[in-house]
Formats: sequence, structure tokens, C-alpha cells
Amino acid sequence: MEPENGHPAPEMIDTWIYQMVTADSVPVSMPLIMNWVPDAVQARFHIVNDIGSYVYEEVNLAGGQLFAESGFVYIENDKIDINKLQDNQGNPLDETLSFTFELVADTLTFKEIDDGTIIIYTLYRDQ
Repeated sequence: MEPENGHPAPEMIDTWIYQMVTADSVPVSMPLIMNWVPDAVQARFHIVNDIGSYVYEEVNLAGGQLFAESGFVYIENDKIDINKLQDNQGNPLDETLSFTFELVADTLTFKEIDDGTIIIYTLYRDQ
């Protein structure tokens, strides 16, 4: 996989479902650590196109969207920056999250170090 000019590689363009989060190798509550909105039961990360547009959403049991944000991803080597631009209410956002990432087959992982704690987010390709 060789991204060009910060854009995601073609195999990254898809819908990814958050499956697990660990802190120092111990599973933790996704709703808690990701600060989900009430009634959310799943989070999805859609890398929409080869220029890196994305939509992150939290959904309820019926699959209805409860919260969303959009922006773009910038990729350089094994690093991904998630640049938040607006939420589903049209409110502007100005935040960048930085991770190292690994894509192996249908599994995408994001890794960050927060106050010395290694946090790994595991996402699976939506089948």
C-alpha cells in the first residue's frame, strides 16, 4: 500500500466498523473511551474517496445515525491524521487526531499514546 500525496490507498476506501478498543492491551468500553452519544451502539468510519474525505458516525440499534462528523484524512507512511471539519448539525470543527495505523486484509488499526497509555482501536471492513 503506497498512498500518494497524503491520500488513502484504494484498499482503505470503504466502511470500517469499530470492533474493539484496548488500553495497554486490556479491552475497554468503546462508548466510554470514545465518548459516544447516548443510545449509540456502534461507530463507523467511512473513508469515502481517494482524496481522503471521511464520515464518522455513531448509530443506534436500528442503524439510525445519532451523531456524525466529517472531514478528511491525511496519510504519510504509517501515520494518519483525521482532520475534523464539521458535525452533522453543520457546526464547524477544528480538531486533528493523529494515529499510527496498520491495514492488514480486512482489519484496520489506529494506535495512539495518551498520557503514556497505548490505546489501539480495531476496525473491521463492513461486509
